[in-house]
Amino acid sequence: MHLGSLYTAVASFLDARAHGGRWLLRIEDLDRPREVEGSADGILRTLQAFGFEWDGEIVRQRDRTQLYVDALQTLEARNLTFQCSCSRLQLEDESRYPGTCRVRPAASTVPTATRLRVEQGSILFHDRIQGSYRQDLAAAVGDVILKRRDRIFAYLLAVVVDDAAQEVTHVVRGADLLDNTPRQIYLQGLLGLPLPAYAHVPVLTEPDDTKLAKSRRSVRADADSALPQLVAVFSMLGLAPPDSLAAASLTEAWAWAIGRWNIEKVPKRLRRPTRARSPMSEPRVIKKYPNRRLYDTVESRYITLADVRRLVVERIEFVVVDKKNNADITRSILLQVIAEQEHLAEPILSQDFMVNVIRAYGTSVQGLVSGHLEQSLKQIMSQQPQSRPPRIRTAADDSFKALSAIRSRDGDKDRDEHVDTK
Repeated sequence: MHLGSLYTAVASFLDARAHGGRWLLRIEDLDRPREVEGSADGILRTLQAFGFEWDGEIVRQRDRTQLYVDALQTLEARNLTFQCSCSRLQLEDESRYPGTCRVRPAASTVPTATRLRVEQGSILFHDRIQGSYRQDLAAAVGDVILKRRDRIFAYLLAVVVDDAAQEVTHVVRGADLLDNTPRQIYLQGLLGLPLPAYAHVPVLTEPDDTKLAKSRRSVRADADSALPQLVAVFSMLGLAPPDSLAAASLTEAWAWAIGRWNIEKVPKRLRRPTRARSPMSEPRVIKKYPNRRLYDTVESRYITLADVRRLVVERIEFVVVDKKNNADITRSILLQVIAEQEHLAEPILSQDFMVNVIRAYGTSVQGLVSGHLEQSLKQIMSQQPQSRPPRIRTAADDSFKALSAIRSRDGDKDRDEHVDTK
């Protein structure tokens, strides 16, 4: 359990207790293959060490499969679902599900997922912290998955069913789930379930907007420092704890915070302080997931290499990081972008594009651009002149100029640089 999780848990606990409500604890453990043995017990021990007290029995989603089966069958009986054979790889360049299998699965010999038919129309709700939020669900995400190809029920279906079954009236959680809420509201409407009041606390982030929980500088919730960390979280929630609270007991600290809780004081955004560059000058962070999809944290959507090219053309500074290990892989992604230009109807192996790449990423990428560009030009120019359309000749001419500019600026030092194009 890390500081961001503690922050969210404290906010939900304070909101429940300040209004005389119950605080329910649910272990969301549907994805058994990815479950780390003992992690749930570790979270419970940490919560107890920080003085949390929950009401009623702990609910584990893995024990509630029949509830999800019943809900899915209700939707299927009304023809609100369909089977989809599309894999993640097939959809990796799509910003939303395009409806490929709405009529019938595109492939009949592979496992299928169950998707919910999402019709056009906007979902609008008021968040107690973030304010009004509107989303055209069909345009933003398309038909959503309720049961995966590996037969595991999706979080979307489970959380909607469980909230209703547990009679949850108020939900306080992280803002990383804000854009997931409209699809939950849509599903609640189809199942005739009550709508809880939602409040999404800000996700604790680094200055570049990456989630602190996924950062190498992530802070763990330490049971041996429960009171100091708790007081720090109170401060981040806008409660302004006095210095004297540092000498209080956990019970006294909780009582102080419950008596002063005001959700209107919770900020909409929250960043880890930095003494380095201003957050406004930090480059945009794009994450690369194991399934090869790129996710833009600013636009909050999956993007394609064409989108990356647009960022370069518009001179928007960005970095691409591997989500698994936070490694900077911008160079390799740029190589893919450059390689892609050879196959476009209007290739842009042009001086302007290459100059923009160099302007955005400096000398560290010049060798990459120079090496691959020369390789591409040789391939283009090896064709017979009569087989090269005018646009190809123009692109090649521009590219030779770009290559000359790179070489003259960079000298001979990058000529022997090896670039792995695999």
